[in-house]
Amino acid sequence: MRAIAHRSLMNAAGSSSKLVSEILFRGSSDVLNALIALTIIALVARQLSAAHYGIYTQIMTTASLLMPLLTLRLNTACVRFFPSIASDVDVRRQHFTTATLVIISLSLIAFALLTLTPNWSARVIFGTAVNLKIIVLLGAYLALRSVVTLFTDYFRAMNRSTLASIYNSARFVLTLAALVAALLADCALDGILIAYLCAETTMMLVLGSHLVGERSLGFVREWNLVALRPYLAYSLPLLPYSMFLTVNQFADRYFITHLIGLEATGVYGFSYGLIMSAFLLNASISYVIYPHLTRLWEDGDMQGVQARLESGQRLFVFVAVPVAFGFCTIYPALVTAMVGEEFVISPLAVAAIVAGQFWLGLCSIFGFIIDLSKRTTFFVKVLVVTATLNLILNALLVPRLGIAGAALATAFTYAAQLFMMWFATREIAPFKVRIDVGFMARCTLLASVMAAAVFALQPLAGAADIIIAIGVAASVYFAGALIMFRNRLGELRHWLRGR
Repeated sequence: MRAIAHRSLMNAAGSSSKLVSEILFRGSSDVLNALIALTIIALVARQLSAAHYGIYTQIMTTASLLMPLLTLRLNTACVRFFPSIASDVDVRRQHFTTATLVIISLSLIAFALLTLTPNWSARVIFGTAVNLKIIVLLGAYLALRSVVTLFTDYFRAMNRSTLASIYNSARFVLTLAALVAALLADCALDGILIAYLCAETTMMLVLGSHLVGERSLGFVREWNLVALRPYLAYSLPLLPYSMFLTVNQFADRYFITHLIGLEATGVYGFSYGLIMSAFLLNASISYVIYPHLTRLWEDGDMQGVQARLESGQRLFVFVAVPVAFGFCTIYPALVTAMVGEEFVISPLAVAAIVAGQFWLGLCSIFGFIIDLSKRTTFFVKVLVVTATLNLILNALLVPRLGIAGAALATAFTYAAQLFMMWFATREIAPFKVRIDVGFMARCTLLASVMAAAVFALQPLAGAADIIIAIGVAASVYFAGALIMFRNRLGELRHWLRGR
């Protein structure tokens, strides 16, 4: 019995160590991806006028809005179900190939609809007429992104998150390289979009070759749609959730586009993307932790699930709180240095976007519980209410407050979403996941001291001053953390060592 218990403890420790190492790897790759993404949007914003950058923003926004529909969330279903058929190569290949064919078919239908109704599509997406070439490129981009997303998530489904992270980073690097080539040729908006298509096409071919080589993707005599029934039964209820979620995330761009104009959309979209990238750790934690949580849940280890969720929450708070404070202090100087003063938005709008991203990060902790319990209809109930609230708030606030109104609408929406998801999980979870208010308060205190140190360095003029300010901020915060969180850091060291 002692040997079995010891073996169980060693397996749990190894699992924890693997989880943390994967989060750290994914976090590191996401830092790289964020830096590349920031470089991309800065290069594109410098190349284009604010109005043309608004068109670019709407293209990326529309892609994010339609991706769940084009994939039917089958990529998420694969992550949920593939661990149970990991050893059966033939069955897995048949399921994955059928899913790929379904997504390709839906993507081609979307491409046809966009290109056959260009005037209507342009009015809805951009609020004005655009060149047909832009609509065609948007349709092609949607199709390629859908397939690349499915292919990349296959490796995550097989608990190979590190490889998935490497491929995801490679996509960012390829996109940057293609954009640099386009910008050196002094390309306009259509040339920039073609650069995106080249990068996505390359990734699709590389990923497809890898999957075929591993016999994970290949020829099937017929589409086995019957085998996909469990996948669709799981993923289709997530579609309304995804759609309402993207309404919460991106409806503000459409209100700004139609009520103010594409130039304001470009200004808002740049700052929103910049701030969103600063909260990248939440995406890293979510991306890596889900396969681990699935395995623990299926094994009935609810204590393990609870421990992972609470540790993930604290890790997010530990990084997100200083990011929020720091971003508010250096934002004007940072945006001015990157793309110029015309892209700077008001302090109220910045604070609202930052608050919204923080609430959204906490939402994911409770979202895992709903997902794992397979009570995905709860997602729909929460998102129906919050998406409706978001649309009402945008309609009321954007005409009165402009960009700041859109930011406030999104922040209030995410606060309501957090409360509702917390309340919902109390009814369905076999345990309670607490928001560690005390830990959050201590992080806030440290971040306040850090912000005061950065304020003392104002005004910041140029990249050198910004880098110095970031270095001072990080030094102050982490020095304080070493003192205030000695016990937590000790736990993390033991976790990393697999003890």
